[in-house]
Amino acid sequence: MLTNLATNACEAMGGKGELRITAENIRIEASRESDPRSLGSGDYVRISVSDSGPGIPLDLRDRIFAPFFTTKATGTGLGLTTSAKMAASQGGLLTLGRTDDAGSDFHLFLPAA
Repeated sequence: MLTNLATNACEAMGGKGELRITAENIRIEASRESDPRSLGSGDYVRISVSDSGPGIPLDLRDRIFAPFFTTKATGTGLGLTTSAKMAASQGGLLTLGRTDDAGSDFHLFLPAA
């Protein structure tokens, strides 16, 4: 999952910019009743992958996790989909955080062990 997110970030920056990976322990108090994609209450590790690229255009944000969706000339469009499914299979979640003309942040939430 991290390799895919880092590769996507590096490609978005075109070989120039800053890639940052951080991790922190967090506690989430949530309810799955309001959003089935949300995390349940508990302790998680949030791993954030941030880049200083051009960001993701507003009209593409709803589709980036869709299977076979890609903005690249070559590629399968399965990287984010696969990473999101892998996170879910471990009781976690992959989300898009900030994205603007100063870059994007993806957050990977995994249950703390």
